[in-house]
Amino acid sequence: MATSQSIDKDRKNELTGQLSVKIVVDRKAIGIIESQHITECYFIEDIFSPCLTGKLIFVDVYGFFENGPLTGDELIGLEYGTDEDRELTFNIWKINKIVQTSPTNPTDEVLTEILFVDESYYNMYGNATSYSFPAETKYTTAVDYLLKNMLGFKEAEINMEHCTNFHADPIALPYWPLAKSIRFLLRRAKSNKTSLSGYLHYNNTDNGFKVNIRTLNWLFSSANIMDATPYIFEDTTTDVKNKNKIWEWWGQGVDKTSMKPSRGGKWRAVNTSLKKLYEAEYTYTDGIDATTAVGTKSLFPDISDPNSYHRLTGENSEDDLKMVLYDEWVKSYDTQMMFNLIIPGSEKRYAGQLLEIKWPSITRKGNIPVYQKQLNGKFLIKSITHSFVGKGNINYMQRIIVLKNGYQASESEYLLNIPKVKQNISEAASAKEKTTLTRI
Repeated sequence: MATSQSIDKDRKNELTGQLSVKIVVDRKAIGIIESQHITECYFIEDIFSPCLTGKLIFVDVYGFFENGPLTGDELIGLEYGTDEDRELTFNIWKINKIVQTSPTNPTDEVLTEILFVDESYYNMYGNATSYSFPAETKYTTAVDYLLKNMLGFKEAEINMEHCTNFHADPIALPYWPLAKSIRFLLRRAKSNKTSLSGYLHYNNTDNGFKVNIRTLNWLFSSANIMDATPYIFEDTTTDVKNKNKIWEWWGQGVDKTSMKPSRGGKWRAVNTSLKKLYEAEYTYTDGIDATTAVGTKSLFPDISDPNSYHRLTGENSEDDLKMVLYDEWVKSYDTQMMFNLIIPGSEKRYAGQLLEIKWPSITRKGNIPVYQKQLNGKFLIKSITHSFVGKGNINYMQRIIVLKNGYQASESEYLLNIPKVKQNISEAASAKEKTTLTRI
């Protein structure tokens, strides 16, 4: 799905990424869309989405619609990169629009809009099949089988965080799409790295293309790969070639409705084979004590409310019930603080990577850098929108959404302490770098 290709180096300028788009039939290019005819092109990778998705808008001066014709069975090949050359191949999901652009020449230079998805999408969502696995099959072993045998991924394409638990009885998956079957299995899996659930299944552009089965706790931990160069804001540097310079940012506020699972709750599960009822109660503080965080303080004070959330489900064991419960809790809590960053594009950046932001304080002391206590430090990349805009000389930009699940430090007496063994904080914080708390 991803290979190294050659792009004309003479057309690559600093902080731009040359883009080439091919229309492919039977793995052979039938036409190349030149960059001067591309109005918009982007694709998105996200740790909460199994597939890459994107959009291409171009001026059809080639007569694809007339001479092809475009049927939707073609492939879209994207070649891009600033330092390295990358190629990704996508399926067409929808030929969305074909629009007249000139009143005098109604069929010349029509604007064509295509929505595309990566090559695993149709097998992931389009085909429903039932599967069974023998008793005591580990959940991630079943997922690994589906990825390799039903989706066709190779061992080298998969980053797998294996689990330790298994289903005591044979696993019989109903007539579901593969995406639903994989999600069902992963919600019950207990990681061999963190001894907790919270698994994600996503594709990203790590080293070209990778399929990832990772827990949120592992992604937030020091075991994950972090960009070695800190991210800085534009007004703090004059280095125009800095690829980790933040041009623009905005935050997404707390959604109290989506926070409901974070407060805790009571879960009950019925084992129909044994005619047994399992019960589990969970609180906000239970989650904070168990969760790996990029900080020393929780995002909220103790908001525990066991009566906030009630669920009834069917599970094989009490342990499975606890895994499903924590899976929902951690995905609710870890997504409560998001920031959008607009930065120069880089093909080496991918969803699921850690980064460090030098977050300036509102209090400045001349040329001495002073950083905000709470937001300074590490973040996890949730998603990246690879955006290629402008005709001719393509400007490669990225919009990344980053997550922070703990404050680096805080003087608030109401926030909870993250257990020391669960903290993944920057070396600067460990060395007690001089910072200040912004008061509003």
